[in-house]
Amino acid sequence: MDLQNLIERLMISGDLDAIRLNPRAQFGTPTRRYVGATLLPERFTENRFTERAIRFRTVIANDGDRYSPAQIKGVAGQMVPPVEIVLGDSDIARQFTGRDYDGLLQLLGNAGTNAQIEFEAAQRLLGWCDTEINLALVELCEKQRWDALINSVVNRRGDNGYNEPVYYMNPAGHRVNAGGTWSNNSYDPFPDIVAMGNFLRAKGYQVNRIIYSTRVESILLANTMIMNRISGSTTIIAPGGVIQTISTGRVITANDLAGLFAGIRLPVPEVYDEMYFTQVGSARFMPDDVMFFACTTGRDERIIIRDQLLVVPNTLGYEAIGTPVGQSRPGRTFNLESFTTKPPRIEGEGWQTSLPVILDPEAIGVIKAIA
Repeated sequence: MDLQNLIERLMISGDLDAIRLNPRAQFGTPTRRYVGATLLPERFTENRFTERAIRFRTVIANDGDRYSPAQIKGVAGQMVPPVEIVLGDSDIARQFTGRDYDGLLQLLGNAGTNAQIEFEAAQRLLGWCDTEINLALVELCEKQRWDALINSVVNRRGDNGYNEPVYYMNPAGHRVNAGGTWSNNSYDPFPDIVAMGNFLRAKGYQVNRIIYSTRVESILLANTMIMNRISGSTTIIAPGGVIQTISTGRVITANDLAGLFAGIRLPVPEVYDEMYFTQVGSARFMPDDVMFFACTTGRDERIIIRDQLLVVPNTLGYEAIGTPVGQSRPGRTFNLESFTTKPPRIEGEGWQTSLPVILDPEAIGVIKAIA
């Protein structure tokens, strides 16, 4: 089997479709999780549509007698006007390296009628498509999720200076800077955390997830006042009437922090440190100087994966996946071609139409600029 026949077989057989339409890819792997997808999971949509389910809060029903008409509630303060959603396009093109290309040709040349070698060649090509093309598109969605959640804006950027910001609802008090320098032992970070939890509770929400980086966790573990809250301290009156507070000196751990959060009815924080890579460097999906709060929303996203139902509970919205240019149905798409002109190569291109959509802006809390 030659290279072109292999590519044609993969495209006709549906093996490439199984990669680009795999709903599990958005969540990553056990060793590389995309946490944003558990907050804004993918949903197939139109490319341009009106979203009517954005909610600020739910009002309670009224009592009435058995035969009274239902009492119509006004929408002011509970729902927002319909919002027009316009998805954006993104793409990537990649080439096999010369070494990989030669290796694949050599493998196919040795295949003959050996089905196992043909299978190995196909898996090598499919793995390259998944890693270099499909996951590149998946990771852009993950980055944009966190841009929307943390900064309430997604900046679409591309070649030739293209830059288009997409702004999201940002109600007052939901994204605030830390009240002081958390790494300063004279400042207690705990009131900042308590204040955000109480702020969200006052709006009728229950915090069900807190997400931060290892850096933020390390700052909390090293803060003397946090240590004192966990391990205790002793207050003495020194000669001359000077009052001194002496820490017990016990080293605290992440488990101790979990107990501290549980003491004020907040969930155990999750650590998220995953990074993405560009041609010039690397960056984090979620910044390492924030603490993110997500609340119970009652919105569950149901996803079918190989005839099995996966329920993603308490979502904050979804990642809208539309129909890419040249296609008839929603979902990512990509194309493979083999060239025998110099340099002989395989080129792969992938493209998608997508945008994060936040349905519960008030179910989000962010403490930023943690230092």
